[in-house]
Amino acid sequence: MGIAPLVNPEGAGAASRRSLGNAIAGGMVVSTFLSLFMVPILYVVVVYSIALGNAIE
Repeated sequence: MGIAPLVNPEGAGAASRRSLGNAIAGGMVVSTFLSLFMVPILYVVVVYSIALGNAIE
């Protein structure tokens, strides 16, 4: 919630603070998505490929 003043600024310099706030908020959303979805998916893929490789031998 601390980023809210940067995403919706008022007053002098609001345009530059809005751009900065959008970049920070977007980065937080992307990093959260990567942490919650992509890392577990990649883990399962790697473990499955290792298990499949061991089963072939």
